[in-house]
Amino acid sequence: MTELRAAHDAAPYTNLYYPKAGHAFLGAPPYFPYSGYGLDGIPVGGTQAADAQADEHSWAQMIAFINNPWRR
Repeated sequence: MTELRAAHDAAPYTNLYYPKAGHAFLGAPPYFPYSGYGLDGIPVGGTQAADAQADEHSWAQMIAFINNPWRR
C-alpha cells in the first residue's frame, strides 16, 4: 500500500487487514469451514472465529470493489 501511494498509482486498491486471522483466511466465500491447517497439514495460525469473520467481511468488500473499483 505504501509503495502504491508513493508511486501515485491511479489503479484502485484497498487493503483489508484482519489482525487475528491466520493464513487459512484466503478470501473464500463466507461460511467456508476451517480446519486451522493448510493443505499440507501445517497449522496456519489465527483462530477459526477470526478467519470466519474476516471471510464474511472481506467477501462483501470484494464484491463491492468488483462492482465499483474506483470508490475509496
